[in-house]
Amino acid sequence: MTTRATLGARALAIGALCLLGPAPLAAQEAARLVSRGETAGADPFLLKTLAGRAERAGFDQAEIGRLLLPAVTLAERGLPSEIVLQKGLEGLSKGVPADRLAVVLSSMQRSVERAGAAAGPWLARPDVRRLFSTSADGRSIPPLASRTIMEGVAQAYIHDVPEPAIRGLLRRIPDDLERTHLPPGDFAAALHALVDLPLARTAPDLTADLLIRALDAEFDAADLGQLPAAMRAAERRGMLPAEVVARGVLDQIGLGTPAATVLGNLFQGKFPGGPPGGLPPGLTRPRGRPDGG
Repeated sequence: MTTRATLGARALAIGALCLLGPAPLAAQEAARLVSRGETAGADPFLLKTLAGRAERAGFDQAEIGRLLLPAVTLAERGLPSEIVLQKGLEGLSKGVPADRLAVVLSSMQRSVERAGAAAGPWLARPDVRRLFSTSADGRSIPPLASRTIMEGVAQAYIHDVPEPAIRGLLRRIPDDLERTHLPPGDFAAALHALVDLPLARTAPDLTADLLIRALDAEFDAADLGQLPAAMRAAERRGMLPAEVVARGVLDQIGLGTPAATVLGNLFQGKFPGGPPGGLPPGLTRPRGRPDGG
């Protein structure tokens, strides 16, 4: 009887542990993910903030783990994780449900991994390292600069810029660039402009020409940030196709026009010497509409 009583007590104890076990184990797993992420170099503040806000929003520990895992996995692979953590925080602030937010973050993880496959080998090339290097020997890129560029490539993938446009731009840098040194922030801004330029989806080669020549003309990060909006303004004011406006920008850059003047002309719809690049054959301007002059 004593043996049976002991076995019964043990069975009850094991059963109680099984009932109580999942929540503490899940909580432990979420904490372990935060620790793993910190060890791998992910931003500890963002990790802890995401976990804490998700818990306050009523997410269970398994759901919190699903939110943390994409960023932790990226960090462990040496890829940017902050943009995923920031997206998670943005989703929480908007009240996005746990399942849907987890799907978004997993999709971002895949985009960042694609960026790593495209830009990782490129950033390892000696000529690319020299282009972005700040060291005396020109052999290394500062980690922050490398991350800034990788995040720019990742944003292009996240926003569904076609792969030929992304890889095409990378392939032409630095061979088609006249400058021998380029601030990483300026190149990251060019990648962000790639996201906002519709031509990247229809005319990737022309888009690469435009961004490379703008970088050669020392358009800085602020100038490149304004370029897509300025070009859209010129399209509307001049009633011109995007490709014609892009060729007009190339014409102005080729004449040595400063970046501020190019942008001002675009926003005002002014194209010195007539329509930018000339109108394509068969295209005429509607009567009674502004000519951009």
